[in-house]
Amino acid sequence: MIRINISKDNVRQTKSFMTIEELANFLKNKFSYYLVIDKVWLKNAKIIFNSKVADGMEISGWKFIVQSKLRSGNILMNGK
Repeated sequence: MIRINISKDNVRQTKSFMTIEELANFLKNKFSYYLVIDKVWLKNAKIIFNSKVADGMEISGWKFIVQSKLRSGNILMNGK
């Protein structure tokens, strides 16, 4: 499980994702307007998902920063 802070213009939300594909679908649905030119949902999801805690990336003014990578999330989800 990974928790990501997503922010723009000092407004922040935190989202959790279990898989890279789940994060890619979120990017595609939520930020398609900003990513429509290159349509690299999975590539950007892999970069964000594999970033270290406190690292991340910026896409068109949106900042995606890894808040935590919880091993306990796997336990809570019965190892899934």
